[in-house]
This record gives sequence, structure tokens and C-alpha cells, in this order.
Amino acid sequence: MGTTEAVNQLYYIDSEGNYHKCHKLLPDIRRIFGEIEVMNGELVEIITNKQAGKNFKDSLNIGHRSEDAVCAKIKKKYPKAHVMEGYCKGYDIYVPETKKKIEVKQDKKSNYTGNIVVEIEFNGKPSALSTTEADYWVFDDGEIYIWITPETLRQVVEPFKPVKFVGNGDNKEKLAYLIKKDIIKRNALKVDKY
Repeated sequence: MGTTEAVNQLYYIDSEGNYHKCHKLLPDIRRIFGEIEVMNGELVEIITNKQAGKNFKDSLNIGHRSEDAVCAKIKKKYPKAHVMEGYCKGYDIYVPETKKKIEVKQDKKSNYTGNIVVEIEFNGKPSALSTTEADYWVFDDGEIYIWITPETLRQVVEPFKPVKFVGNGDNKEKLAYLIKKDIIKRNALKVDKY
């Protein structure tokens, strides 16, 4: 006779008090992204407006530091490379010597989750991978830089289903792929250590 394994069913309660079975990863989602609730049938993170404003500023500063660090590496070979001033939707760094554009994505949380976030939509509008003008994307996880072309990245994410969530530092929903870092590394042009 085979052994039986106890299976814990996970449920969430909607606004009317009804129970619904939820995904087995919900506890991990809560642990990683914080408290969540269901809104229009989708899981969303619960944060206050004050938290969102503070987290956005923190995230922006962290992002700028990543851009500066990647640009410093590029400048060793191409001294005219520079981070774009102000808001530049399509890319973060321009290299005049090669006329190449680079987008930098900081994702230190991937060291805990094993997944890299590849955003395609923010607040219902195309963003990030959907609108990039960059020739290269660089993922910075705090330990390595992963260089990949947007075309290759699109091929990598294509078989997967994107998910909607409100990320730390945001107060609006994004649509993004959560892709195993190892898959992106296998398809990368190069992986540099810090």
C-alpha cells in the first residue's frame, strides 16, 4: 500500500466573504512581495501611498546607481559613454563611439526568488521590453551583470505567461514575466562579475 501525503489547500476570501482556491505559490508571493489582496480577480500587493512614494524614490536611486556602475564599466573601453539625463523611456545609457543604447534593470530580489522580472506593461500601457529602444539590456542583481539583446530576451520570455502585480515602489499594476535567472544567463551575450 502506498503512503499518503497530506495536501494543504490554500484559499483566499473575496470581498463578499466567499472562499476560493488559490495558487500553491501564494505564500511565496506574500513572503516576497508583502501583503496582497484580490482585486478584479487578480492578486495585488497592499501598500500605502506613503510607502509607495518612499519606495519609488528609493527604487529610483538604486536604479540610478546601477546605471552609473554599468556606465563606468563601459567607459573603460568607450570613454564618451554616458547615462541619459532626466527621463529617457527607451534606454538609460548611450555610447556615441558605437551608437549603441543600453537599458539597465536592477533586480537584487532575483538572488532570493531565482526569478528576474521582465516588465512589458505598466498601468495598462506598454513599457520596458515592449517599448525599449535599447540594443542591449543589462540585468544587475548586485553580484553580476547579465548582458542580453532585447530580441533574444523576447524569444526567451515568449513561451511563458506574464503575471500582473504591483511591485515594491510602485502604486500601479505591472504586467511582467518572472523568468528563472539561469534561463536568462544561458541565453545572455555575457555575464560579468562586479
